Amino acid sequence: MRLLSLFRLSLLTFAIFFLTACSSFNFFSDDSDNKTSENNASYTNPKQLDHWLDNASAWRNWDINGPNNALAQWQFEDNALSVHLQASGELNSFNNLPHILHIKVIQLTDITGLNTLIKTPAGVRTILSESIEMIPNAVSEEIVTLAPNQTLTLNLARQQDAKFIAVVSGFAELKPTNSVKILSIPIITIKAPQADKSWFDTLTFGLFSDEAEQIPDIIRPATIKIQGQFGDTAISKFDAQAF
Repeated sequence: MRLLSLFRLSLLTFAIFFLTACSSFNFFSDDSDNKTSENNASYTNPKQLDHWLDNASAWRNWDINGPNNALAQWQFEDNALSVHLQASGELNSFNNLPHILHIKVIQLTDITGLNTLIKTPAGVRTILSESIEMIPNAVSEEIVTLAPNQTLTLNLARQQDAKFIAVVSGFAELKPTNSVKILSIPIITIKAPQADKSWFDTLTFGLFSDEAEQIPDIIRPATIKIQGQFGDTAISKFDAQAF
């Protein structure tokens, strides 16, 4: 114990001497303003953390097998989902005329049953016509009617335990691959900020500093913005961003 105290005293003496000798040099400048978040660097909106790859039916950054997924709490959250629907002038065209389009936005805890239904046009029609109780593992649905050239935005609460969102549209020429989009709700991990070390702690290797309480990472389901464009016979574009 006495040897350790002498070592600390010697180190402190050296630190004071070193700082006095180097006082004219800016060795300890703060470069925190130059730090950027690696997760946000690729997006215009710094709050965006991921984006949906429609061709791959997957999120760009989210690891579906990541260890943090099990730590997330799937609680009800108000205004966690934004769904923007945009119709073309040729919406749901048949007999050379555009028509209105019926759309369901469904939240589900599991999509096994839904995937079975959407294999056939009859199954898609069942989803569109039946009540939510008849759709396996559905916990919420919003039913909208979209007119040609209309745009509509739904701001929705994410229901408890909802892990998937399905957008199902009832085109006259109904092909399941053109009429249904399903996406998962990803888990977002926001790293806790690291405590800034003072120049004194850096110089003395933290021997004289109190141990700071560690701040846990934030692990939660993402809030999502969806943009869907609807054409004459299909969902022509489908994008989503996670925040």
